[in-house]
Amino acid sequence: MVARTLGPEMFGVFSLVIWYARFARGLINSGVAIGATRFVAQCRARNEIGQARAVVAKLAKVQWLKILAVVLIFGAVLAFRPETLPDPVLTHVSSVVLWAMLVAIAARTNYMFKVAVAKGDNDFRSVSIIAIIGAPLNLILVAFGALTQQGVNYFIATFVASGLVFFIASTWRTWNLTYGPRDAQIAPETSSALSKHLRYLTWSGMIGFLVSAGVEVAFLAYYATPQEVGFFRLAMQTAAAVTLLIPGIFGGILLPLVAQAAANSTKDAAEQFAKSTCYSWILVAPLLVYVAVYAVPVIELVYGSEFGTAGWVLGFTILGAGLRNVGPAAQAFLLSINVQRLLLVATVVGVVLKLTLAWLLVKRWGLSGAIASYLTLEIGFVVFKISLAIHFGGVSPPWSRMFRTLVATVPGLLLGLIWFATGLPNWTAIIFGCLSMTAYVLTTLWCGTWTREDISYMNQLSERIPLAGSWMQRLFHTARTA
Repeated sequence: MVARTLGPEMFGVFSLVIWYARFARGLINSGVAIGATRFVAQCRARNEIGQARAVVAKLAKVQWLKILAVVLIFGAVLAFRPETLPDPVLTHVSSVVLWAMLVAIAARTNYMFKVAVAKGDNDFRSVSIIAIIGAPLNLILVAFGALTQQGVNYFIATFVASGLVFFIASTWRTWNLTYGPRDAQIAPETSSALSKHLRYLTWSGMIGFLVSAGVEVAFLAYYATPQEVGFFRLAMQTAAAVTLLIPGIFGGILLPLVAQAAANSTKDAAEQFAKSTCYSWILVAPLLVYVAVYAVPVIELVYGSEFGTAGWVLGFTILGAGLRNVGPAAQAFLLSINVQRLLLVATVVGVVLKLTLAWLLVKRWGLSGAIASYLTLEIGFVVFKISLAIHFGGVSPPWSRMFRTLVATVPGLLLGLIWFATGLPNWTAIIFGCLSMTAYVLTTLWCGTWTREDISYMNQLSERIPLAGSWMQRLFHTARTA
């Protein structure tokens, strides 16, 4: 709705301002949010709730200091050097709204920290409730702006307001752990591990965020048009939203799972990494193939034909966003075995490559250069993390199952190519997309993608489904297991 209302140019300005807020949030939450999930999960595994509260209190203090520092820096830029911002932002965005973004930065970073605390506590019910409270209100405000044809300042103000709502909801749902009685001190071994985590992960997280935050946007702001910024950000946001639906949710629970497994032994954590990487790939593989095929018609259908360029950008960026969701298990495993120093060095090297590559490619080829820069480093980092996890864990993901999963996407791909060749209207891409996904699910049953335990579990779930349970069980009986 925002893109349709503002059009390519103003949506580019809006996206740039939101990217600044996301960039600030990444700097602040680096190391802190992951630390909350990891250490709260480990304390919970040992049933040490008092110590979990002490850990959260220490991490919260670190986060508020970082919030203060970043807000002061951004505030100083607005107060004394506003001319350093790109001209489209200075021309179209009110200074009052830009100052209000500092409030959004503080509110949203703290909200994300508290969501990380809830994940570490395995309180995914609270994570869902926070989203249920904030998302509808945000949708209502955006819908009102679209119906009344509001400008870019209104939608940025909506971003600020929804951030405050998420902050209040997350504070309410995590009150027990964040503000409950602190009747225990942090154990010496936990304190040492936490200090090491903050020392390395804060810096590696801040530096690494430059790799994953789409830093190409900053270069596009100076070397390309606002429309190209809008196309790139729309493609990135759509890719992130698509991968968040299922693979992202699964990835979000991997750190507490691996952290709890690491509390038992490194071998358990390594096995959890290998298994989780395979399941992440099963969820991601169809998205990489089918989104690339149907991206342009779906983008034109949802956002309008003027955003058609964002469709082919999405066809490429979905590859990076999808593969990023295959890597969380490796990342979680590496964090659980305390190899932060190695990760920091690798991250620094990656950022130098990222900034250099983004600058050279975007300056030379604009939007196409941004896509090439994004994909090169995104794929490189995923391969590096998985390779590192295999090296330290001594356990590899089941490559044969993952290859058979890729083979299972072929029937759906053929359907997509048939749609493309026949030149059908854009709206039919949704029907063909659903058919492609159905073909993928069925083919995975006959390609040996699932294990015997997986099929047994699916059979148990199907018993709870009225009417459809019997034919689903017959279908599962035809499955070829790995």
